[in-house]
Amino acid sequence: MDVILIDDLLRDVGIADPVAREQARAILERHGLTTPRKLNMATGKILAARALLADHAMLLCGDPGCAALAVSRAAGREMIGVEPAHCIICAGSGQRRAALLLARDMLAVRRSRLLLVGGTPQQHHELDQALAAGGVELRAIDGLKRAHSAAEAARQSAWADVVAIWAATPVKHKVSQVYTDAVTPHALRVIVARRGIESLCADIRAALVGNGHRVG
Repeated sequence: MDVILIDDLLRDVGIADPVAREQARAILERHGLTTPRKLNMATGKILAARALLADHAMLLCGDPGCAALAVSRAAGREMIGVEPAHCIICAGSGQRRAALLLARDMLAVRRSRLLLVGGTPQQHHELDQALAAGGVELRAIDGLKRAHSAAEAARQSAWADVVAIWAATPVKHKVSQVYTDAVTPHALRVIVARRGIESLCADIRAALVGNGHRVG
């Protein structure tokens, strides 16, 4: 019968720390997939072991942001430390974590639509995927393309709950200005003067707090 070292099985899902290994083994033992003395497991049990850990554990990196995001998803599952690439929240991406934290904070204050002016198509794609996973809708304006009309900018701004002008990225003044002028009273306007998705998300989160909102 083919077997695998239990430590190797756990390492394959990112569990390398000795304390984390003991936590994971305890789950497998409680559900009858192994016993305290065994070092190996039949390969036919690998899928069952992974499913068991997914059902009973939250595999998290050590970042406090991921731990905070995991609280609402834990549903009684035990939190077990893993290598960042295997983290169920960020999958090793600080950008994904930052976007999910932003989505959480926006939803906490009932703002679920973000209009972003500036940034690259690749940044738009990455941000859109992570925000969508967190329940926030993104519309992004390429700051290097044609300037929108005042009417078009007004329509887009009326849709948004938050309008972020990403001034630190390549964006034509005539593009950013028409959106700066079009921001409606109900939307929060944020000027972001730093590069990078993590900085963008952090600055919008700070603006939510600075606008008098209480967020987690």
